[in-house]
Parts: sequence; structure tokens; C-alpha cells
Amino acid sequence: MILNWWNCLWYSYAEVCKSYFICFLLNCCRYESLDRFIRSRLLLRPNSLRFVGAKVALDGIIFGPLDLLVFFSYMGFASGKSVPQIKEDLKRDFVPALILEGGIWPIVQVGNFRFVPVRYQLLYVNFFCLLDSCFLSWLEQQEDAPWKQWLISFLSGKEKKDTGGWFPVST
Repeated sequence: MILNWWNCLWYSYAEVCKSYFICFLLNCCRYESLDRFIRSRLLLRPNSLRFVGAKVALDGIIFGPLDLLVFFSYMGFASGKSVPQIKEDLKRDFVPALILEGGIWPIVQVGNFRFVPVRYQLLYVNFFCLLDSCFLSWLEQQEDAPWKQWLISFLSGKEKKDTGGWFPVST
């Protein structure tokens, strides 16, 4: 039993590390390109409040959903799931992850874009990407947890009967 638990833990750790490496590759040119775009197209002064706000907004709107899509797709394929299973997992996990990360990443990125030089922004954010990969793996393993169902029903405006989960839902 202990050996089985250890193998499961090691497999999860290896998959998180692989997904972290993929995120690193995807992010290599991200910050410099975003910085150049905002300086040249939007003509904002670096480190100003509008510059940092624009950078955080563009990063969250463009790269937030894309990163989640890549992460959940990769983890599904890595664990041997079929395309229809991955689509179902995305339907179940994408919105709760986007909401939860939408509250955390902007705070991380404000510090990144305001205080860290562009050439070191990837290094700064990679520390948080490792934590994020662990969090997303945990979220994926929750499957149809009551709090996920409550969050999705709350956002969609559909009310369901109370199933005795963590969050009571009105009838």
C-alpha cells in the first residue's frame, strides 16, 4: 500500500514538473514581447500605473486562459485520457480554475511588472508557476467536488438542490 501511494505521488510530481517545463518554454518570449507591445503600440511610460495595469490586463486576458488550456490538455494526455475525456475535464475544471487564478495571478503580476526588470520577470514568475502547477494538479484531482459544482451553478445562475456538500445551494 505504501509503495502504491509512493508511485502515485512520484507520478503526479513528475507530471507537474513536465507541465512546469512546458509553461517555461511557452513563457520565454512572453514578457519581453508584452513589454515591447505596450511601449510601442500603447505608448505608455514604463512602470507607470497605466503601464502596469495594461500589462496585467493583457497578460490575464490573453495568457491566463491559454495557460490553463495547455495545462489541462497536457495533463489529460499525459495521464492517458482520450480527447472526449479531456474535453469533459476541461468543461469541469476550466471555469473554477480561471476564477480562482483570476484572484491570485493579477496580484503576483503587479509585483512582477512593477518591481522586477523585464529580463528577470520570467525567473520571478517561474517560482509562482511551480506553485500554480501544484495547485492546478490538486484542482484537477478534485473532479466533481461539491465546491466546484456550487461555483459553476452560482456563476451560471442555475440553482440545484442541496446535496449535503460543503456549500448549501438553495432549492
